[in-house]
Amino acid sequence: DMFRPFSPSCLLQGLNMSADLQWLIVRKTNCFQMRRDGRNFTTEPYNLAGRAVFRDCGMINGRTVTVENNPKKKGILVGISRRSAVNRPAKRFAMTRLSKG
Repeated sequence: DMFRPFSPSCLLQGLNMSADLQWLIVRKTNCFQMRRDGRNFTTEPYNLAGRAVFRDCGMINGRTVTVENNPKKKGILVGISRRSAVNRPAKRFAMTRLSKG
């Protein structure tokens, strides 16, 4: 699909290189970067902290967490990524529904 948003991580998937090297490539050249008050922030999907640092980078790190609203039922969905399914997006997250009570 030519209208799919560009993500630098799609270029790096499937390549055998260290996470540090991937971070050096994408840290200043991704579409999620923003600067406010002289600090770097990011809007990438799997970065809950919003900081543009290696530790919180959801595109690079194998273990990420996502929190989403559950549209069908009350509560939220928490997804924890599986390291074994990095190249299989449909099976990447183990989703768990959390609800009150």
